[in-house]
Amino acid sequence: MISNWKRFVLFCLITITINSCSSIQRTIIPTTDVAESTTLPTETLRPTTLTTTVPSRVPLKPTLSTTEAEIKALELLSDDVNCRLPCFFGIVPGQTDEIQISSILHQFDAISPGTEIKFLRDELIVSLDIIYQTGYSDARPEIVKWLEAKMLVYREQETNIQMIYQNPYNKEYFKNYTLSYLLANYGPPDQAYVFLDTGIADMGLGIDLYLLHLDYSKYGWVAHFEMPLRDEGSTYLGCPSEAFTSLRLWSPDNPAKDYELDPKVLFTIQEATGLTLEEFFQIFKDPTITNCLETPADIHK
Repeated sequence: MISNWKRFVLFCLITITINSCSSIQRTIIPTTDVAESTTLPTETLRPTTLTTTVPSRVPLKPTLSTTEAEIKALELLSDDVNCRLPCFFGIVPGQTDEIQISSILHQFDAISPGTEIKFLRDELIVSLDIIYQTGYSDARPEIVKWLEAKMLVYREQETNIQMIYQNPYNKEYFKNYTLSYLLANYGPPDQAYVFLDTGIADMGLGIDLYLLHLDYSKYGWVAHFEMPLRDEGSTYLGCPSEAFTSLRLWSPDNPAKDYELDPKVLFTIQEATGLTLEEFFQIFKDPTITNCLETPADIHK
């Protein structure tokens, strides 16, 4: 039997427990109440607008067929109205960017392994090799800083290539870059220089070369003419009618052209041939002239 006292104590414990549970239940906030009280304003959920502008990219021009590529290449080589030096092949150092030049050259993938655009003519290869470097300035690193273009005609052999200096294709395909054309259309250069590379044959590496350089640096370009050196005993001959042309171009307003013609190792045209610059200009601007440059074999600096 439970005494009255024990019954009273048990009743009190049960009452306290019930009241405590009721108190706890009242302090629990339903989930729906929380959701309603913490709903964020709709405008704060909108995505942040980007303020940076992504530059537009020039899409690559479609690759041309072999025939179309040859026609287009010759068209660009002959356009000296819309693209005068230091513009070449539609490329202008200081203005053309890397995406644009890639798009221009991409057209010729059918006939262009790498940077060389070439096509076959009577077992000879007519070649235009374009090399360029971007990084015009720190502010414009994507812009073409300088460009080199080399125009050649050669025959591929098993182990090497044979340069064909006497060929009909120089004047046909590269007529706008012959010595006479450049002189007649761009006027006298600041200077013309000669370099005699007479060590090639002795080393068994090919033929000796007579090199002529035209300095149009103030306009952003120089032209180089490579021709066979003919040893006539007391005289070395170089005939511009046989020459291959190479160009180096940069923006005229960018003095960092990374290229200089060094008069310390080059002979001026007068030192090499006895012709004044004006005499040289007047003679060799005529496209019908087949005269050769004559330099004493014992010339030295």
